[in-house]
Amino acid sequence: MIKQIKTLAEKLPYPVGRALSVFPFSWRLGGQYRKFHRLASASLGWSGAEREEYTLRHLREIIEYAREKFPCYRELYRKHGVLDLNIGSFDDFRRLPVTGKTFFREHAE
Repeated sequence: MIKQIKTLAEKLPYPVGRALSVFPFSWRLGGQYRKFHRLASASLGWSGAEREEYTLRHLREIIEYAREKFPCYRELYRKHGVLDLNIGSFDDFRRLPVTGKTFFREHAE
């Protein structure tokens, strides 16, 4: 639906688009933008420890998603002995194997 709205907006005649531009940017971009904007604004006051916790939490989510959804990542993590690694620090994150173009070419589905 968002793609359809964007396509529609791109095809609007200039005067109509100009008239719509009076609406605040956040209204035009929607709820996800406002949610991210609030988070970005709040994070400006975070301590180093809070930023690290936020970053590590999201890195854990990404690693877990890859481990659950992609067999090639499960095998890669198993091969490097980090299949059950619990990311608790950036040092743990550094233990993960690095992937490159070759890995993705070999495992393209």
